[in-house]
Amino acid sequence: NEFPRLPFGQIDVSPGGSPSIAAAFQVKRSPEIKFLLRDQPAGHRVLNYRGPLAFEAMLAWCQAVLRGVSSPHSEAGVEPLAPVQPRQQDQQDQHRSGLHNGPEVGASGLPQSVRQMAETLVRENRMQRLLRKSKGDLLTQYEMRVAQAYQDIIRRQDIDINDRYAVQEANRQARDSVRKDFLRNAAPDMRAEVEAGVNLGGKVVGDTIE
Repeated sequence: NEFPRLPFGQIDVSPGGSPSIAAAFQVKRSPEIKFLLRDQPAGHRVLNYRGPLAFEAMLAWCQAVLRGVSSPHSEAGVEPLAPVQPRQQDQQDQHRSGLHNGPEVGASGLPQSVRQMAETLVRENRMQRLLRKSKGDLLTQYEMRVAQAYQDIIRRQDIDINDRYAVQEANRQARDSVRKDFLRNAAPDMRAEVEAGVNLGGKVVGDTIE
């Protein structure tokens, strides 16, 4: 993986999949490759890839986007209506970690699975930032627990690792489970910061640690 810390996913935008997403982003072709840049100003948050479907060309495009330089393969994409500005700290988290995605940008009306993934991405950014600041090697321990939880889910649910949608959902479930368990014994201020509501399309979605 050339970008191990870059979240990515695949969404079926066919009539039998998630046509609401296709409508929100005005997808006209398939496959459609997009870069979602949450910390950019309105009008610059979505980039479409318009190059050949070849590894080297796509790799060079991703590297250019992450460095913030222009690419002949970039085209401004349609942004969903009513985007919501992310929290300032979450913007800093995205920049420092190299994570460029759109979890807090106008997700109103999107399928529940997409909203859940958005919430997980935002809270993972917060969690990893705080763990990096803590003493010891807590971030490594955390990632090891996530990896174990992920393998347990794959085995328990008998998931085909070639099913990318199921694998992505297993990863989300593992991170949510380990994060909540990790935070049960964390300081109250850390819990409050990580689990603060996520603004999705003007609606703040909260989370409860049971």
